Amino acid sequence: MALTSPVVRELLEMQYQFEEPFIVDSSKITTRLGVTATPLDQAITETLLSYTNPSHPHPERSRS
Repeated sequence: MALTSPVVRELLEMQYQFEEPFIVDSSKITTRLGVTATPLDQAITETLLSYTNPSHPHPERSRS
């Protein structure tokens, strides 16, 4: 199928990305700018609150 389908051809070419887990190293930005990632449980909680509680600040609504 890869001979006739560009999508299948691309999937075969990019398959290597799914053979090992992605490892993200944020040490450079943390060292240089002091920026740290939001903990996953906090990010999930705040995201769910933004959709269920109208008074909770929602990033899309507060950009105006």
